[in-house]
Amino acid sequence: EPAPAATPAPASPSAPAGTPASDAASPGADPSTAIAVIGMAGRFPGAPDLDTFWDNLAAGRSAIREVPSDRWDLTGLYDPDPAAPGRTRSRWAALLDDVDAFDAGLFRISPLEAEAMDPQQRIFLEQAWAALENAGYAGRPMRCGVFVGCGAGDYPRLLERHGRSDSSEAFLGGASSILPARIAYLLDLTGPTMAIDTACSSSLTAVHLACESLRSGDCDTALAGGVAVMCTPQMQVWTSQTGMLSPTGRCLPFDAAADGIVLGEGVGVVVLKRLDRALADGDHVHGVILAGGVNGDGRTNGITAPSAVSQVRLLREVHARAGVEVGYVETHGTGTALGDPIEVKALAQVVGPHCRIGSVKANIGHTTMAAGVAGLIKVLLSLRHRQLPPTPHATEPIPGLPVVRELTGWHDDRLVAGVSSFGFSGTNCHLVVAEAPAATAGTGTGPVVVPVSARTASALRDLTDRLARRLRTEPADVHDVAATLARGRAHLAVRAAFVAADTADLVRQLAGGPPAPDASADLVALAERWVAGADVDWTAMPAGRRIPLPTYPFARDRFWTGRDRRETALTPADPLVADHTLHGVPVLPGAAFLRQATAGGTARAADVTWLRPVVVTEPVTAVVTRDDRITLTVGGTPPAV
Repeated sequence: EPAPAATPAPASPSAPAGTPASDAASPGADPSTAIAVIGMAGRFPGAPDLDTFWDNLAAGRSAIREVPSDRWDLTGLYDPDPAAPGRTRSRWAALLDDVDAFDAGLFRISPLEAEAMDPQQRIFLEQAWAALENAGYAGRPMRCGVFVGCGAGDYPRLLERHGRSDSSEAFLGGASSILPARIAYLLDLTGPTMAIDTACSSSLTAVHLACESLRSGDCDTALAGGVAVMCTPQMQVWTSQTGMLSPTGRCLPFDAAADGIVLGEGVGVVVLKRLDRALADGDHVHGVILAGGVNGDGRTNGITAPSAVSQVRLLREVHARAGVEVGYVETHGTGTALGDPIEVKALAQVVGPHCRIGSVKANIGHTTMAAGVAGLIKVLLSLRHRQLPPTPHATEPIPGLPVVRELTGWHDDRLVAGVSSFGFSGTNCHLVVAEAPAATAGTGTGPVVVPVSARTASALRDLTDRLARRLRTEPADVHDVAATLARGRAHLAVRAAFVAADTADLVRQLAGGPPAPDASADLVALAERWVAGADVDWTAMPAGRRIPLPTYPFARDRFWTGRDRRETALTPADPLVADHTLHGVPVLPGAAFLRQATAGGTARAADVTWLRPVVVTEPVTAVVTRDDRITLTVGGTPPAV
């Protein structure tokens, strides 16, 4: 790490029977200690999902840009003079889009609480849900641990600026320990729950600790990852004052022109399980963590300066436990003249001279608490595509090991990579990750019911469209699709079901086509009962494996303190209105509007006129606007208050 210059559960479906994915683990791996990655999700700069993230990596794109004014204003803070106090010498960062967007309704969180939550909590919660869906385990209570690399965010600064920092919602919404705890609470996960802060190695350390928890038996499944979101320019000022930032706004890992880091944002989550159990349960395996380890630098020539000796010791120990040869290392590689040569020197003492290296920080900047999991996800995607993406702008690589400079086929006899993440705290973490064992073909036969559900009608349409697009480009066995959606997803209120004989038949129906005229009457009746809201025992359906499918399309309601406009999506199923009915009709409580309008603080209300009741018999959007008056408008109709 660089030195200065001298982070609802709806009713769950029935447990699946499971079909083994393979009878053999990865060669050389002990299935009882090797850890399978069975699900993953994430958002990174320029990439709202992992498919887009891979496209950007493969094309060698960099998401580093000048900081837009709608995130924070650098007009009075930028100064190219590194000695200028309280200023930053960098105008650049790699930032997430839509950091204010959150599907509060899906997780039964009130608008007031959502607005007080640090965006890091909101964003990680959504991606944790998406990762569980990717794994085929969403919406069910589990003995699952939650390990999150995260730090205290700066959103509380904004709450304080706008007089909103003294509420209970702000207290819980800004506590790092609550970030993983909220996920465990909302999703009913009963394994170990912890926030990990080792600075830049936090998220990879979280993954390592999750693996150790699985090996020890403390949990059966684990969510692990990290998140980093900046709400103010404070981190830019701090890192500039310590001499870390690039004055040119370029992140150039392992290049002779490297001159500092560029800050980035991101969130990444993986779902982990012991490999032997994953194979027995018929899980899809993205990759296998063969070994991992953590150590510390001890005394160096500066508290944030790295130690080549400690890095070598860690690499040797982890690679010896893995017992395999590594052909690629996704490095810590921050783009500094101090840290990069030390890392290459350490690696060269452990790996072969032809081992290739790269760094995702050239694409998305240094995502601090999420940096390690970003590198891990890059490796998992590389294993999937059997390609190594380039490290952008490495035009004059420093000597030591070959840097991947163009999209390269990965054709080793066995695909194995190392992933490194080193914190300026002196905490180093390294994992060895191998390709997944080959999956066996599914054994399902005959027509099946394919259930799809969402919280709103628009989300259901979006989800069925996504599913149709995926199956057109990446066909999958219809029995696997049915098993994943029936046994591996939460069953929400708005539903559609399709009786399909094969994947082509399903795609046709998803696009609006009618069911086949010879569809089984029993299956059609089952589908109709489920759509009407009945509980169904899906364990009796034909066998199928869990496979990655498009995940939930989260509502993009906006929550940000200090704004004069708030939008909230409401459906008849939302507890806010479902529990407040007049003559059996869901109605928005007047007290809910007053609490939203006053942001939960102390206020005196006068001249409140209710023009009409807010009846919620279908999905609507409630908009609260503030100027000299506070007005509630629902669904674009005339004001209600």
